[in-house]
Amino acid sequence: MINKIFLALTAITYGWLGGWALFNPSDYVSAVGLSINSDLGSAELRAVYGGINFLIALYALLAFFKTKHEKSFFKILLFIISGILLGLPPTDGSSSSIAGERSSTTATA
Repeated sequence: MINKIFLALTAITYGWLGGWALFNPSDYVSAVGLSINSDLGSAELRAVYGGINFLIALYALLAFFKTKHEKSFFKILLFIISGILLGLPPTDGSSSSIAGERSSTTATA
């Protein structure tokens, strides 16, 4: 039961954020503090922030209705979230555990 609730919330959240970035990138970037300087930057933003998040939502929805996909969904989500967390700078000011540098993300190209 808790898996179904989590899958539903994940589908809604990632679907909303992914759809927002995919179909209305200009409003998305203004809300999150990024900027688009070219068509290539817009395409990259749509692909990375929109496409990946929207696909996570679709897969969560699939796993919600077809229980046999739950285990693989949670593995994929864990892999994606782990990658995001490993790229974050530490809060104590020491060097990052992976690259030894602070990470930064831009949507400009």
